[in-house]
Amino acid sequence: MAGALVFSAWISVLLLLAADAPQTFAAIDCPVVPGYTFYPRVQEVPGSLNLSSPTSNASSMTPASIAAACDQTQFCNGFHTSGSLKLLPMAPVLSPVMNGTSTGNNESSCVGIYYSNRTLSGLSLPDGLSFETVRQTGEQKVQGMMATIAVAETVASMFKDQGVDDLTKLPESILLQAVASTVAAISREGNSSNSNSSDSITSDGLLSALLYPVWDSRSVNGSNYISPVKDQGGCGSCVAFAVTGAAEAAVAAARKTTVNSNDYSEQWLFFCNGMSSAAFPNCDSGWFATAAAKVVVTKNIPYELNYPYTGSRGCALGSPPERRAEGGFKDTAYTDITQAKQHIRMYGAVTSYFAVYGDFFRWRASSPPYAWDGISALAGYHQVLVVGYNDIGSYWIVKNSWGTRWGDNGFIRISYSANVGFMSGYVGSIIGLRWEAAPPPPWPLPSPPLVSPPPPSPSPPSSPPPPPPPTCQKSASYYWNEATNPLGPNRCNPAGRGCECDGLRTCSSYGWCQGISRPSPPLRSPPPSPPPPAACQKSASYYWNEATNPLGPNRCNPAGRGCECDGLRTCSSYGWCQGISRPTSPPPPAACQKSASYYWNEAKNPLGPNRCNPAGRGCECDGLRTCSQYGWCQGTARTRRALRSFLSNLSNGNRRVN
Repeated sequence: MAGALVFSAWISVLLLLAADAPQTFAAIDCPVVPGYTFYPRVQEVPGSLNLSSPTSNASSMTPASIAAACDQTQFCNGFHTSGSLKLLPMAPVLSPVMNGTSTGNNESSCVGIYYSNRTLSGLSLPDGLSFETVRQTGEQKVQGMMATIAVAETVASMFKDQGVDDLTKLPESILLQAVASTVAAISREGNSSNSNSSDSITSDGLLSALLYPVWDSRSVNGSNYISPVKDQGGCGSCVAFAVTGAAEAAVAAARKTTVNSNDYSEQWLFFCNGMSSAAFPNCDSGWFATAAAKVVVTKNIPYELNYPYTGSRGCALGSPPERRAEGGFKDTAYTDITQAKQHIRMYGAVTSYFAVYGDFFRWRASSPPYAWDGISALAGYHQVLVVGYNDIGSYWIVKNSWGTRWGDNGFIRISYSANVGFMSGYVGSIIGLRWEAAPPPPWPLPSPPLVSPPPPSPSPPSSPPPPPPPTCQKSASYYWNEATNPLGPNRCNPAGRGCECDGLRTCSSYGWCQGISRPSPPLRSPPPSPPPPAACQKSASYYWNEATNPLGPNRCNPAGRGCECDGLRTCSSYGWCQGISRPTSPPPPAACQKSASYYWNEAKNPLGPNRCNPAGRGCECDGLRTCSQYGWCQGTARTRRALRSFLSNLSNGNRRVN
């Protein structure tokens, strides 16, 4: 008897499990659609969006024909057998409508929802990444950024009280001192109260918030660094569109173009290089920006004309010859929001991703900056291009890839506190591209000696210059006239041995001869200039006259230590001195009246930042700080109260600045 009861209990459990299990097409023999899973007798899914209404001729439509329409419709990842196309949540609740016991193969059993677990717009998160970690990191970054913005508003109001409305017109030394004093005061207050809120406020972040509270790369002194909005269609290729847009912006920003007409190929980037287990990527597989950016860095990117976007699988050259963006790209992953904002100002844009919820699709140009309502279901993840920001309104300016009919002519404003993991600063979540032009052509090659021309005589037709030898012995004395190269002046074959390049010059990956040319013999012997030292101690006060460099003005040896470059300037890979020159500042006074309000910018001291002459009177040291026996300014910096006093003195006409 007991055994019979146990057996009956097990039968009851199995029946309950069978009733709760989802019934798919395999159990009731309904039409199979590749790439979709069928859920019978499901009428509606909580959190779904209807992309089209049921059709009147649904009886004549098959699941396969409805699926074909869904595949061509943007955001569609499911449909009802009545013909309505849907955007279903990533984790849909698919519960059948149990309005009777319907078993076997009948017509009502094959009415329901077909669901495809494809990417929403083309972003695939790396394996093992928890998006909640991304969201939490973003919340912490936002708190630090908002704290910095609040302090910047306080400092700006203090200057405004002294009659200074435009901080960009202030002497740099005064603004830097105000920032340094404010950060020091906040740090002391944070230490005394054991608070961690002050750790996120840095001098760079505060200075950026003061000078650039608003930025839009679509309007920079009359120039637009952002290319026109494009439409990825129904294909999950948002990563390719965002990274391509970053490349287009980086080139325009570097060239300071008035209108960005750069148009590079998303088709090539995604379908010739993207992520998929098949021979070529498909629209359902998705990608991530770190991988896409590495493709642009290592391979460069061709033009849209060569590989026009079709939104479908294919990697054939459409319009030869293939031409790629001149120069080369470099990528940077940012975890610091201040640095990401600086990249936007310098190179036009960065790209970032976020979680897309159902309420995102309802955003309009008249809506406030987007923030998740906390209720709408998760639809997927999306990669976009960040082209600006507004600290006053607390939002990012974002270029989308859903065409100009969406949002604000294809753009959207996303709130700093949107709570969707956007611009979170998590590893790999913010990617920036910068662009460098191809190396300039070398200075003129040695000319043959002047001789009297021979008398004119008939001559056969001129023959083309001889091709470069397939092999050569490269040395400092190797000579080849690069102007006669078959590929063009100074052009070469990257797969060759550099025989088309003069002297020890090599062929770059972009097909240009690069390196140091053989020096031309001077027509007149100029007075020799001293060679740069083989080794040097680089610092802000290091001095070298770049005009006298043996390789030419501002030229340097990329393999050296940058001793041919003044101050902290470095030698680029193309052999040019680059970076910010040493600031010129007047020497400190021989005598001064030291007081709590005495001001001197120690960062510009001739002996180096915060350095001083121990034998002097400490005039190189700010406020009441003194010069130690080791030549360093020491003592307590001027306090926030001293800053107010200093600003008050400025308003009264006491404008002693460095």
